[in-house]
Order: sequence, then structure tokens, then C-alpha cells
Amino acid sequence: MPEEFYTFTGCVVITPDNVRQWTTVMKRYLHGAPLCLQEGMSGSGRLSAAGAAVGLKIAFPVDYRYGWDLKQPEHRRLLDQCKQELGVRVHYWSPRCAPWSVQSNRSPPDKRDKARQAEGSTLDWVAQHMDDDQERDEASIAENPRSSSIFSKSPLKKVTESPSFTLGDNKRYHTDQCQFGAIDETGLPTQKATALLATGIQLRHSVRQCKGENKCKDHGILQGRVGSIHRTALSAVYPWLFCLALLMDVATHIGNDTVQHNIGSNVQRFGRSQSHFVGWTCERCKHGAKKVGPDGQQAQYLLSRQLQRLNQTVQVTINQYYQKMQMMMQTLGILLPYLLLYPKDHDLLGKP
Repeated sequence: MPEEFYTFTGCVVITPDNVRQWTTVMKRYLHGAPLCLQEGMSGSGRLSAAGAAVGLKIAFPVDYRYGWDLKQPEHRRLLDQCKQELGVRVHYWSPRCAPWSVQSNRSPPDKRDKARQAEGSTLDWVAQHMDDDQERDEASIAENPRSSSIFSKSPLKKVTESPSFTLGDNKRYHTDQCQFGAIDETGLPTQKATALLATGIQLRHSVRQCKGENKCKDHGILQGRVGSIHRTALSAVYPWLFCLALLMDVATHIGNDTVQHNIGSNVQRFGRSQSHFVGWTCERCKHGAKKVGPDGQQAQYLLSRQLQRLNQTVQVTINQYYQKMQMMMQTLGILLPYLLLYPKDHDLLGKP
């Protein structure tokens, strides 16, 4: 899975070794204002990259690839200190789904249980994190496949079983990423049925299900490999439109009108009508054209061309934005990698 946040921004990679220095710099910069979003188990870091591009104050993404091992108590302590000193309005978590997947039930019980126990301390910490966020008037979102048992058989079940979960903006949402442009290597939409466990925040823009007039007639199957890579691994990175929809929900929650405007009218239309995802009104044509797939068979390309082009446009726009930022970084010097996280708040950077 290619890394995107630091690749796009050119920022200094924040690790357990330099996080105290980063926190000190940010305390002086933020003047007591909290950060808007931090992504844990971030994978590619695309959500963080998109958040920085639209002007949110993004904390560094946390992932094993950056040196963060959440099984280590010392690493968790460092993150807790950063949270206490700076504050984060919304935390986003994407725990490993493999030990809790339907596929894991086919493994020998002792092997499956061992894999789940290995995740226990991390998930217990995340559950405590989500509970603390409610007390601090902060919000959390935890994501996993809809078929995963992580919310019912892991320490995260404590979140839904808590008496406070029935109060306020706490809910488990279901969404389908095919409605945001998720496709497989042949161009077929992949449903990627996703569960979002949200505490302290309402999700509207990022919740779209594949049903009704927008129901796909077929989906690509996330089984097997493409070359040497599992299809599930290829689909792990969110579509850009899903990132923007999540960020619209975050911006709405924190009341940031500027960021909502930066995300643009396309994502705003997602909240008004699912018909935005249909390229044509014709029942025969609305899911796209029939083409010959790579296997030589007729494949129904169910996703509208309009949605695919919109995803491509978003990616190109963000690429251009970060290329501009990297040029500025080379000009302005060593402190800029920290300030690049918050381009809208620094006069030297101007407008993208």
C-alpha cells in the first residue's frame, strides 16, 4: 500500500522519537486551539492528506509504517500526552480487520484466538480513548468491514455496551464505498460494505448505501489476487470521494464553514440526493456502458463515468496542490514541514 500523506506533503515524519519536539512546536503555533483530526492505523494516510489539502488542522497520522507500535505501552503513553496537551476534535480509527473477518472463522480456533488476543491491548486502549473522548466533548469514529465481528467480540464492544452510548450522537452507521467510486482492477464497482462506529458526531455525507435507484446490478468480488497482491489489500485505500465525504462530516461537526466550502459543492450534493451518483437518468444507461473486460468476457461497468472522472479529478487536484506546497518548502526552509500541515493558517503559503 503506497504511502500518501508524507509523500504528498513533504512533511517531517512524526515518530515516537520526535513527537515531543513536534508537540512543543504545535503548542506555540496553535495558541490553545485544538487540532481537528487525527487518523490512527492510517494505512496510506490518504484521509489525512485530503484533510490537510482542504485546510483542516491535521495531526500526524499514526501507523506502524511510521514507527508507531500501538502494542507498546510507551507509544500509547506518548500519544495520550499529545492528546492531553493539544486536544483533537475528532479521532479516526481503522483497526486491523483480519482477526475479526469472516475469513478468520475458517482458521483453526486456536490460531484465530491467538491473533485476536494479540490485538487485545491495542483495541482496549482505543475503546478507552473513545470513552474518554465523550467525556472531553470530543468525537471518535472507528471503521471496519460491515461483516467484521470487531464491534461485538473485541474490546471495542465496551463502547456500544456503555450506558452513555445510547445518549447523544452515538451510532453505528453502515455505508457502501461503491457509492463513492470504489472499483476493482477491471472497472467494476466494489461494494466495500463498511461499518462506522461514531461517538459524539453525526455522519451524513459519508453514509450512502447501495440500494434503491442507485443499487449496483453487480459488484466485483474481493477474493483472490491481482498478480502477487490480494484484492482486499488493493481495495484497502479509500476512494478520494469517500475521504472528502468523511471530511465534510468532520467540518460540519466542528463548524468550519471554510473547509466545507473548500471541499466543494460536489460533496455537498452527496448529502442532498443520492441521484448525484447516477450519470444518466436512462434506466438502461445509468450504470455505465458494457465493455469487454480484461478476461475477454462482457463486463457490466456499473459505476457511472461521471463518478469515476470525479475521483480522478480530485486526485489530480490534490497532487497539484501538494506539488506547489513542496516547491514552497524548498524555498522557505526547515520549519515549513511543520507549517505545511496547516497551510490555510500561514500567510507565507498563500492560497493553493
